[in-house]
Formats: sequence, structure tokens, C-alpha cells
Amino acid sequence: MAARDRNLSAWMAYVIVASFVSVGLIGALGYTMYSSSNLQTTAKEAVGRAAESDKKYREITQNLDFVKGMLGQRQFSEAEWETMKSSITGSADFDALQSQYAKDMTLFGPSEPFQNKNYPKLAEYLMRELRARNAQVDSAAKTAQDLNLKTESTVRSETDARKAAETKANDLDKQLAEARADFKNKIDDLIKTNTQTNETLQKKIAEHAKEKAKLESMVKVKTDDVTMLTERNLSLVRRIEVLENVDFQAVQGKVVDVEQGGAIVYVNIGSADDLRPGVRFSVLNPDVARLNEAKPKAHIEIVEILGSTQARARVLASDLKIPVLKGDVIYSPAWEKGRKVQFALMGKLDMNGDGSDDRNVIRNLIEQSGGVITEDLSPDGKSSGKMTAATRWLVVGEKFDVSNAEDLDPKIREFRSKYSDMESRARGLAVSQINLDKLLSWIRSSGDDRSMPLGNAARATDFIDKRPLKSSTGSVSEVYSKGVENGTFGRPLTSGEYVK
Repeated sequence: MAARDRNLSAWMAYVIVASFVSVGLIGALGYTMYSSSNLQTTAKEAVGRAAESDKKYREITQNLDFVKGMLGQRQFSEAEWETMKSSITGSADFDALQSQYAKDMTLFGPSEPFQNKNYPKLAEYLMRELRARNAQVDSAAKTAQDLNLKTESTVRSETDARKAAETKANDLDKQLAEARADFKNKIDDLIKTNTQTNETLQKKIAEHAKEKAKLESMVKVKTDDVTMLTERNLSLVRRIEVLENVDFQAVQGKVVDVEQGGAIVYVNIGSADDLRPGVRFSVLNPDVARLNEAKPKAHIEIVEILGSTQARARVLASDLKIPVLKGDVIYSPAWEKGRKVQFALMGKLDMNGDGSDDRNVIRNLIEQSGGVITEDLSPDGKSSGKMTAATRWLVVGEKFDVSNAEDLDPKIREFRSKYSDMESRARGLAVSQINLDKLLSWIRSSGDDRSMPLGNAARATDFIDKRPLKSSTGSVSEVYSKGVENGTFGRPLTSGEYVK
């Protein structure tokens, strides 16, 4: 009985303790739910503040990018430029800054690209315009001064001659008056003497006119010489500027992507660089040191302009052991950003060693790569065009190597004379010479079979698609169930054959 009472007391104590624990747990749960509600409210407020801060950060970053573009630290894209001219930021100070910037950029000429519209470029542009105006003013002042000096000299000379004639005439008149009374018989002699004097004066005037014409002719010759020297100096200055420019003998682009197992590549130049389809480039390793000594690993031809800084090209020829990779660089001596590279051709251009002149093919390759021919001296002595200070390359072919020019055929002597004259003019205009092999190593693929003559020299066989069609066993046209060879129906392709 006592043991049962103890068990009952223990059970009651357990129930009482469990009740207290349950009440405590319920209270703790309520407090936890209350704290969680407060934390959720605080978190929502923090997220809102973070979103507002992020919005302000993006606005500040965008405004900073615009300021960098204004200062020339970055270039505006066309979309950014249009957005900048019409956007309203909500900040009165920054909107006023944008408005003043757009107004200042109207100082540029209409042909100035929007990438150059920033304050450093504006200062350079205004300085160039100011120097050009000053040069024009100085030239006009110098011309006016020279004309004034010549006029003053002529007036003084004519005045002195007139005064001398008047003085002499007065002397003669005095002598005539004094001698008239005593020596009337000498009047005829005095008249004759006066007549002779007038004739002498007229001769002197005529001689003066001839001397003046001679001097004017000499001045014209000297002026032409000065003009030629000025043109040559300008050419040399442009060459120096090119040599100092980072684009001279430097890579002109980079391969940014490769597809179809290396058959198609994408480059980082496009319409903004005046690139067009058909231009060819050599592909080089990115670590090339000197371009004039580098050997191209492949050649590519631009087939499509995809944007201002992107174009697609096909690989003309490549060594499978040395594939074209992303990051490789490209170069062509026949192409430059923003202008056509000018070439001059001289002598026989035999590109395959068969002894015949391949001038038409060379012209086609140069023009296909973006260049233009300004002067051409063919082996028969015929010449066309004329080199200028803007001509960049003189492609030198074969010439006659003889010891006695007097024994040559007259046509050969004429060709040799024109050859020497063209070399001399090229040196005077600072035109760089390049041999045919070096030119072809840059603009022609060794395995390219698409270098075809154009115009009257075109051949119909150059345009035949010689690839066989893949065979099919289904219900299709006979054209596809049989192979096609050389443009005509041929035998069906056997098992395992495929289109190359």
C-alpha cells in the first residue's frame, strides 16, 4: 500500500513537471514567431534599401561612363551616343553638363566620326583647323608681299627710265634752242639725233620686256621646283607619321572565334574600319615579333561583314598540323583602315615561273585584297597612271640585265629608260619597294585555286563546280541518287564514298 502511494506521488510529480515544461515551450514558440515576424519586416526594408542603392549605383556608373567618354577615356558606341544626346538623368547639374557637351561637339566637322567626339579630340581638331587657317593666311601674306615687291621694282625701273628719257629730251631741247640762232643748218642733224635717241630708248624698253619675261619664266621654274620639294617634304612627313604610328607594320586584327574545325573564323574588324568582303589577310601566331620576317600559317578571305567590329572569313589554305586558333593575329600589306592602299607595278611579274607575265592575276589579287593600282609599267614598255606621294608600295618585277645599252633594241632601251625613271621617282616620293615573292606570301594562298583572271581573260572552266554530290538510296531525284562529276551526270557513288 505504501509502495503504491509512492508510485502515485512520483507520477503526479512527473505530470506537474511536464506541464511546466510544455508551458515554457509554448511561450518560447510564441516568442520565436514574434521575433521571426520582426526579422522578416526588417529584411524587406533592407532589400528595398539595397535595390534603391543599386539603382543609384547604376546611375552613378552610367554617368561616370558618359564622363569618361566626354574626356576621351573610352569611345561611345553609336547607341550610347544617341542615348547620351537625348537622355534626362534627373540631375540638373549632369543634364546641364550633357547639354553643354552636345553643344560643344557641334564644333566638329560633319564628317568627323562620333567615336572621336570628346573634349581631347575637340582640342586637337580645333588646333589642326587653327594651324591650317594660319598656314593659309601666311601663304596669302607671302604671295601679296612678293607681288608688292615685284610691282614696286617694276614701277621704280619704269620711273627711272622715264625720268632719264625726260632729262635727255630736255637737254636736247635746250641744245636745240641754243643752237637754233647760230646753227640753223644743224637743225636736221639734231632732229635725226633725237630720232635715233627715241629708237634706242624703244630698243631698251623692248630688251627690258624680254628680260622681264625671262625672269618671270625663271621664277615659274623655281616655283615649280619649290612645289615639287614641298610635295616631297609632305610625303616624307607622312611617312614619318606612319612610322611613328602604332599601326605601321603592325597586325591589323585578331581571330576572335573559330568554327567548323578551323574552316571558318571570325575577326575583330568590320564596317567601322571600311572592311569589305573579298579582302584577304595572312594569319600569324600572336607572338610574332617582326612582320616582314614572319611566315604566315594560313590565309583567310573576308566573306561577310557582321558589324562595326566583326566579320566572318573563310580559311583559304592551312596546314592541319598548325591550325588557325582563337587569338591568332592577321595582316595584309594591301589593306589599311579607312583608305585604299596604293600600289605601282614595274617589270615582268611572273608568279609561277612559266616565263609569262601574270600582271592581270596580280592586279586582281591586289584589288581583291583592298588595294588600288596607281601606275603600271609593263614589260613591253607601255605605262599607265602615275605614282603620287600617297603610293605605298612599288612591286618590282624582272628587268633586262644587259651590259651595253647601245646594242639593245630601241624598245628595250625605252623600257630600261622608263624603268630607271620610275625607280628614281619612287625614291623621290619615298615609295617602299617590295618584290613579287614577298607580296604573294602575304596576299595569296599557296593552295588557293580561286585566283582567276577577270574581264576578257575569264575562263568558263574556272566557274564549274567539280564536287560530286552525295548518293542517296531513298526516293529522290536522279541528280541526288547518282554522283555528278565535272558538271555532268556520272556513275552512282559506291559505299563509303562522300562529298569532298
